[in-house]
Amino acid sequence: WLFGFRGEELMIILIYLGSSTAINSYVMAKEMKSDADLTSGIVVCTTGLSILTLFIGIFITKTYLM
Repeated sequence: WLFGFRGEELMIILIYLGSSTAINSYVMAKEMKSDADLTSGIVVCTTGLSILTLFIGIFITKTYLM
C-alpha cells in the first residue's frame, strides 16, 4: 500500500516509526554533562505516547490495510 509495503513489512515499519526515544540518549546526555533532566523527561513522554500511537496505528493498519 504505502511505497509497496504490505502485511508484515508495513507492521514492522509502523513499530519502528512509532517507538519511543532510545534510553541511550539519557545515558549519553548524562555522560556529556548535558541536560540529563530534559532528556529523561523526553524519554518518559515519548515512551508514554508511543503506547498510544502504536495502539492506534496497529488498529488502523489491521482494520483498513490488511
